[in-house]
Amino acid sequence: MSPEAFETIRQEILEGVDSSLEESRNTVRRRLVAYAELFGMRNEDHDILRLFLEFIDDGRFGLSRHEFPGHFTASLLVVNQDYSKVLLTHHRKLGKWLQLGGHVDGNPRLEESALREANEESGLRRLDWEFAEGDLILPFDLDRHLIPANDREPEHFHYDVRYLARSDDGLPLQISEESNDLAWHTLNDARKLNPERSMSRMFEKVERLRDQIA
Repeated sequence: MSPEAFETIRQEILEGVDSSLEESRNTVRRRLVAYAELFGMRNEDHDILRLFLEFIDDGRFGLSRHEFPGHFTASLLVVNQDYSKVLLTHHRKLGKWLQLGGHVDGNPRLEESALREANEESGLRRLDWEFAEGDLILPFDLDRHLIPANDREPEHFHYDVRYLARSDDGLPLQISEESNDLAWHTLNDARKLNPERSMSRMFEKVERLRDQIA
């Protein structure tokens, strides 16, 4: 990232917050701005990024699962080595096929939470990051989605920061208690299992990446 971009980020950090919150906000914001610089984003991506930056800057910034009306989550879409398959989990509570991921539990280094959740939910330990710039791991997609109210939590938003990593689709998998199933699927089959736009957008990005390296 250019020095000018870092200076822009510094100037945009809100004044009057305690140093730990400022540092966390800056850490997250830096990753989102780097994501915007790295990818030639479409209008849809710009609209979602704007929602994330507003969430960071208007005082609602949250990294804990107990913060409402919304908080950050982190997830990891795992693809096989030739980008022809994705690893999806059938989420027990939501009843949907999804990428691996979950709450960040206060950690502003969102990629660490994404990796932890992927390890716990799949048993995979050999994961190769995509879009790593030195020690900065950049996301490849963002999504804000509404979580329905339940007996413990009110309705709220998840601001999900999504990463991409490769693994060997021949390695053994370990299904967690949060999952009904865990399996590799072709991109076409994955679209049929979960046709929601928040999923198909990621699959499209994987296809574009596959075409670029073919």
